[in-house]
Amino acid sequence: MVLAAFLASRPSARRRRALAARAEAAMRARNWARAEHLLTKAMRGAGGPELVSLLLQTGRSQAAAGYLDRALASCESARRLAESIGDVAAQAEALGNAGILWLGKGKPDTGLEVLRLCEGMCWQAGNRLGEVKAVANIGLAFKDKGDTDAAQAYLDKALHAVREIGARPEEARILGNLARVLIDRGALPEALDAMQRVQALMQELDDRPGEAAAVGNVGEVLVQMGRHEEALSCYGAAHVIHAELGDFEGDATDHLNIGETLATVDRHDEATAHLVQVLRAFVTIGSATSLRMCVDLHAECMGRLGQTRFSAACEQAGLNRRFRQTVVEVVSRRSIRRPRASDG
Repeated sequence: MVLAAFLASRPSARRRRALAARAEAAMRARNWARAEHLLTKAMRGAGGPELVSLLLQTGRSQAAAGYLDRALASCESARRLAESIGDVAAQAEALGNAGILWLGKGKPDTGLEVLRLCEGMCWQAGNRLGEVKAVANIGLAFKDKGDTDAAQAYLDKALHAVREIGARPEEARILGNLARVLIDRGALPEALDAMQRVQALMQELDDRPGEAAAVGNVGEVLVQMGRHEEALSCYGAAHVIHAELGDFEGDATDHLNIGETLATVDRHDEATAHLVQVLRAFVTIGSATSLRMCVDLHAECMGRLGQTRFSAACEQAGLNRRFRQTVVEVVSRRSIRRPRASDG
C-alpha cells in the first residue's frame, strides 16, 4: 500500500512524513485504531485512500464510503470556490486530491479523467511540481486499471521530470510507486533497485522514519526473491532505526516481519522469540483488537508450536490469563497452514 499517494499533492513537511511512516508501521502491525488516528492527524482531516483502505480492511465499508463521499464533496467545493475567483492553482490542487480519492473509491477511469484535468491546470498555472505529481498519480490510475505498461510509462516520465526539478522527497515517492508496479510485473530485480534508491534518498534527506520504512520495503522485495537472510538483515536495520526513534509501533512491525520471515524458512523457534515481542508490544499498547488481528495473521507459525508451547510463549510475553486464553482460541480456530519453503 502507498501511504504517500494522497500526501503527494500536499506540502510534505517532516512532521507529516513522520506521521505517515508511523501510520504505515501501525497498519503493517494491524494496529488499526492507532493507524487511523495517525493518518487522520497527518492528513489534517482532509481524507484520502489510505484511511479508506484502512476502514475497508477492518470491515467498515460503510464508514469508508461515507468518508470518501465527504472528502470528494469537500474537494468539489474547494474546486468551485477556486474557479469562482479564477485561482487555477487551487483548482488544480482540488482536482488532484479528488483524482486520488476516486482511485480510493475504486473508480480508476473517473480518477484518470480528473487527474488529466489536474495535469493540464498545473501546466496552465506553471506549477511544474504539481504537474509531475499529477503525471505520477495518472500512473497509479493505470496501475489500478491493471495496465502496468502504461503505469510504468507514466511513472518513468514523472521520475525523469522530478529529477530535473530536484524535488528529492517527491522523487522518493515516485520511485516507491514505480517499484510496486515493477513488482506487479514480476520484475523483482528492477523493483529491488528502485526500493534501494528510495532508501538512499531517505538517507540523503536525513529522513529517519522514511529510511526505516524504505529499508523495510527492501526487505519485502528480498523475501519475494527468496533472499531471506538479506531480508532479515534489512528488517534488523529497520529495528535499529525504530529503536533510536522510540517508535514503538515500528519496532513491533520489525519483529513481526522478522518472525514471519523466519517462519517462512521453518525456523520456528527463532520466529517465536520475535513474535513474543509483538505480543508483548500489543499488550503494552493495550489493544486486544490489534492483538487478535496480529495473531490471526500469523497463526500459521504460532499454531505449529502447539497449544501448550504457544500458551507458554504468551505467558513469557507478559500476557495475562484472559489474553492468553483469547490468543489460544484465535489460533486454534484460524490457524491455516501455508506451504513451507521446503515444499516448493
